[in-house]
Amino acid sequence: MKFLLFVMLHLSLVWAQIPWVYKLSKAQEQAAATQKPIMLMYASEECGMCTFMKRQVFSQAHAEAYIVEHFVPLYIDVDLDEALKGFDLFGTPTFYFMDAQLKKVGRIVGGAKVEPFLEELKKINHRFEAMH
Repeated sequence: MKFLLFVMLHLSLVWAQIPWVYKLSKAQEQAAATQKPIMLMYASEECGMCTFMKRQVFSQAHAEAYIVEHFVPLYIDVDLDEALKGFDLFGTPTFYFMDAQLKKVGRIVGGAKVEPFLEELKKINHRFEAMH
């Protein structure tokens, strides 16, 4: 059953073209190599706002381009995996932003339309750059 859910989840994200990573260690490796912050998305297949984010926000070319250029996107399905220690789940979607050593840079709880979401991403990216 978990395998079927994983396949369905993976297929629903493939069309978005965002290169989601599904393992924290892999995201940390990529973040260290690229000097980009990790963008962790806690999500659930039953989450309406998660679906909205996938279909209405991440599918927008300019949002996708900004995320790919500035972040290492890490996706954790809370129905399949446990929350990371120190990164509480406030509902889905919850986004955490951190460096490769897991030092938190920011958090967004809930979803948003594309432009307000991008504005928050830009603020978080500026905060990350100021730290590094």
